[in-house]
Amino acid sequence: PSCDDHCMRRRWGSACCGLVLLCSLPAASPSAHQANIARRLTGIPGFRQSGGLPRRPVPNPRLAKLSHRGRQLAGGCRAVSPTDTPASLDKIPREASNVTTLREAVGVFDRLLATEKNKDAQRAAETATAFASRGVLERYGKARLLPRREYTDYEERMFRVNLDDMLHPDDKMKRDVQQRLVSAVGIAYVAALFVDFERWFQIGLLTLFLAFVDQVAASGGLGVLIGDTAANAFNANYKKRVSMHEAGHLLTAYLLGVLPQRYTLSSLETFRRYRALNVQAGTQMIDPEFEKSRVTGKVSSEAIERYAAISLGGIAAEYVAFDHTEGGDTDMLQLEAFLRVLGSKKKDIEMTKRWAALSVVCLLREHRALLTEVANTMERGGSVGECIEVIESWRP
Repeated sequence: PSCDDHCMRRRWGSACCGLVLLCSLPAASPSAHQANIARRLTGIPGFRQSGGLPRRPVPNPRLAKLSHRGRQLAGGCRAVSPTDTPASLDKIPREASNVTTLREAVGVFDRLLATEKNKDAQRAAETATAFASRGVLERYGKARLLPRREYTDYEERMFRVNLDDMLHPDDKMKRDVQQRLVSAVGIAYVAALFVDFERWFQIGLLTLFLAFVDQVAASGGLGVLIGDTAANAFNANYKKRVSMHEAGHLLTAYLLGVLPQRYTLSSLETFRRYRALNVQAGTQMIDPEFEKSRVTGKVSSEAIERYAAISLGGIAAEYVAFDHTEGGDTDMLQLEAFLRVLGSKKKDIEMTKRWAALSVVCLLREHRALLTEVANTMERGGSVGECIEVIESWRP
């Protein structure tokens, strides 16, 4: 044979030997290949093996647990991590397991909150979170506040908010009613002295003694009760302002993911239900995360922001509705005391107050019509569940 035929035979022989060697090698199955790669990735933080190569990075459960507090949103809703599965989201309270409509959710809230027990209140808060995750509550915890920082005077004017006037309320309406009441009682007392001096003089001394005891023992609670009751009885605008103030607290808390528990609109109602003096009106919230943080002494910045915003929700509601504020001194004093306990300096406290007031005013302006509807519901004695139904069913 020629030289070319010899070279051709050598090439074909080499090709056939290579094919035989390749066929004799054990075939690497796809599962073994994936297992090999997965074995390498399991040594890298943030990956874990679950039946072969994971399709996407899954955070380490230990790291997710440690960083849970840092993933809290400003509105109070927990950020769902990639490790959350539908099964974990289905672990909800029994009251929420079969609820699919807003009307049923309102019934659950009314049943739990009617007992006024802390245990049932905690269950109601868990139920609200479950309803929000399932889409039954569309507005619960969905609001967001402005970034927490110091805003300039120019920025405040751009928002059309005068914080200097807003944060210095003057309760002229109640003071006016009290002055008229004292004047009327004084005139009647002087007239009574001319009829029976000795008897009415003793009554006057007894009244002064009771007033002194009230100031010492109850910090003037009886006087607050009488003054607030007179203001509600003789001034319809006063009652409207109080209901708007408490509606601001309730609506702000709900939009930020904190469930309202109960409310009162007068000192007389508070005294009848809870035997408490020196309280004009109030709205109580349920925030399990905040209570837990306060016990441990480690309060997150998100919890502080929520607390500040809800505290000034009443003042902001008055400003949005009436362009001025008359109540809310107690709210600001409580907020200042809370921030001082956390170690905040005077400048930081002032900045937080102004930021919270500006943020809540912007929030309530977006829901001004809804704020009025909630105030009307509270004024006619609606339950917390009814207020939630108004909030969720309202359409702009």
